[in-house]
Amino acid sequence: MAGKFSGENHKPAICCGPKELSSTVAGNISSSWEKSAGSHFSLKINVPKGTAAGVYLPTPDLNSVKINGEKLTQESEIKPRLEGDKWVVLTVNAGDYQFECEMKE
Repeated sequence: MAGKFSGENHKPAICCGPKELSSTVAGNISSSWEKSAGSHFSLKINVPKGTAAGVYLPTPDLNSVKINGEKLTQESEIKPRLEGDKWVVLTVNAGDYQFECEMKE
């Protein structure tokens, strides 16, 4: 969400602190993330009405991804894609989300 491309391989990078609030013409976008003990990663975002966001999660393991406490399944509305061997990428519509995954170390 609050990412930019950097590095020689043009990989997404978190460019904000653990908590971010940005004002846009569509409304406020907020995000917060944390890395817990081990490799657990958690990201909370609010996407304003009428917009969508690209979310990069630092894992290639689709089985470790949860959205709002639910594992991704074939029936999930949000369809993931893999980018390289390090990122799961999700496009989400307006709303409040909590993402969790196990990071690739």
